[in-house]
Amino acid sequence: MKAKQQLFLLITIALFSCRNSFEVTKKETGQYKFTDTSFTEIDSSIYKELIPYRTKMDSTMNEVLAVSTGSMEKGLPESKLGNFLSDACLSVSKAHNKTADIAIFNTGGLRRSLPQGKITRGDVFELMPFENELVILTMNGEDVKKIVNFIAIKGGAPVSGLRLRIQDSVATDIFINDVAFDVTKNYRILTSDYLANGGDSFPFVITLGWDAVNLKVRDALIEYLITQTKIQKEINVELDGRITNGR
Repeated sequence: MKAKQQLFLLITIALFSCRNSFEVTKKETGQYKFTDTSFTEIDSSIYKELIPYRTKMDSTMNEVLAVSTGSMEKGLPESKLGNFLSDACLSVSKAHNKTADIAIFNTGGLRRSLPQGKITRGDVFELMPFENELVILTMNGEDVKKIVNFIAIKGGAPVSGLRLRIQDSVATDIFINDVAFDVTKNYRILTSDYLANGGDSFPFVITLGWDAVNLKVRDALIEYLITQTKIQKEINVELDGRITNGR
C-alpha cells in the first residue's frame, strides 16, 4: 500500500513539474450599468435632495451656445472638427493677449462630433472632457520642423496657421501664416499642456519658453462659441487644404 502511495505521489509531482504555468481556459464577463436601478433600490429621500442639483446641471448643459451650418467630425489629414478646434483656440488665445504663430492639437483628444444646428455646452464637454490647459511654447525652427514631420508621420493633425503637404510621411511645402517656414527662426506654438509634456508621443521641446494662457481648452471653445453668437454669426467650418496628402 505504501508503494502505491509513493507511486501516486511521484506521478502527481511529474505532472505538475512539466507545467510551468497555468492558462485560463474559460472567461466570463458581464456589463453592469451604473444607471440600472434593477441592482439597487433608490433612496427616495436622497433622490429628492439631488433633484435641484440635477435640474440645474441639465439647465447648464442644455444651454445653446451657438448654431452651426453643418456637422463637424474628426478625421485626417485635416477635418472640420480639427479646424474648428485649432482656429477657435488660436482666436481666443489672441483675445487674451496671448499670441502664437500656430496651433497644434491631436485628433485623439476629440471625443465626439459636433452637430449641425444647435451646439450646447454639454456638446462641448463631451467633445473635450479633459481638464487640459492651453499653453504657448517658444521653439526654434529645428524643433518645430521635428513637430511638423511628426504630424506628417501621423497622417495629419488639427492645426491652425500652419499649412503643409505630406509626401512619403515627410512634411513639405511648409507655410506659417502664409509665409514659407524658416528653420532659422523661433516660433510660438499654441497647444495643450498634455501635448506639451509629451502626451500622445508629440516631441515638443520646452527650451525657449513656456507661457500659460490660463484657460482650459474646453473653456476656450465655449468662449469662442458664445462670442460668435453675440456678433450674430453662425459657425461655418470648411476644409481648406491646410494639410494635404501626396502630390
